[in-house]
Amino acid sequence: MNSKRALIALAAGSLLLAVPGPGIAAQKAAGGTTKTTAAPQAADEAAILAVLAGLAAAASNADAEKMSTLFIIDATYVDEDGQHTRGREELKKRFAQGLERSGKSKIEVTPASVKIVGRDVAWVEGTSTRKTAVGVEPGARFAMLMQKQNGNWLISSATETPIVSKSAADHLNALDWMVGDWAAEQGTTKVRMNADWTSNKNFIDCKYVVEQAGALEKIDRQIIGWDPSKGQIVSWNFSSNGGFGYGSWSKRGKDWVIAAEGVDPAGTRTASVNIISGNDPNKFSWQSVDRVVDGLPVPDTDPVTVQRVAK
Repeated sequence: MNSKRALIALAAGSLLLAVPGPGIAAQKAAGGTTKTTAAPQAADEAAILAVLAGLAAAASNADAEKMSTLFIIDATYVDEDGQHTRGREELKKRFAQGLERSGKSKIEVTPASVKIVGRDVAWVEGTSTRKTAVGVEPGARFAMLMQKQNGNWLISSATETPIVSKSAADHLNALDWMVGDWAAEQGTTKVRMNADWTSNKNFIDCKYVVEQAGALEKIDRQIIGWDPSKGQIVSWNFSSNGGFGYGSWSKRGKDWVIAAEGVDPAGTRTASVNIISGNDPNKFSWQSVDRVVDGLPVPDTDPVTVQRVAK
């Protein structure tokens, strides 16, 4: 799954910089690698961190113009896929587009180092983690070249690279919001769902209890995990009638899109695209579209609202 998590540009489902964590002075006291030996240099480091804080405040206020003013006129930004954006005006457009699509998020940023490499030039590196109302997304490493112009520090260039997770649990943290009890109702059908972590949080085990008027209760299971060969979240589905299936998950904006395929008890092949929508930790919408049974298209389902059940 190739999911952009832009540290600067929100247009790619991006991250917003938050107010930096422990200051560089605190890092020095703790034995960090960045050293401050003179008051002017300490003042420059404080000013640079203030730029990061200002960028976070502007992003939180959806102020793309303010964000762009923290970059020099011909600044460049390169994301983890190598996409370039150059110039303050283009950056402002990209920020505005991203802010329009992105929901609220909280970013924890840890500056690893601030190095004054010249009288008016600095190199900044660090890491970030994005937290939204529905879960935690994998973090990113950022690097910025900053310049001092007319007494003010501005961002000259910025790049980012994703932090490669070391375990399946790291990838599945994006679905942490799903853990718990849920309920949905449509017509005469009622569904209860329980999702819980299993196997050291390397999988999410989902149990679905389906009640329908005039029919016996059904219990279906789903296991959600991480496929390192695909670099993607996947799921295995097991129906109480003997059918089974497989799904490949991807994130599109605020939605999770699952490309599913399966086999029913009679050996008939099925396929669909299932969409989980919403940015509310206590509610989401589920719909199955582009459905095919035995090679023939069948109608989409109506969207179903699924509500969290408080214990």
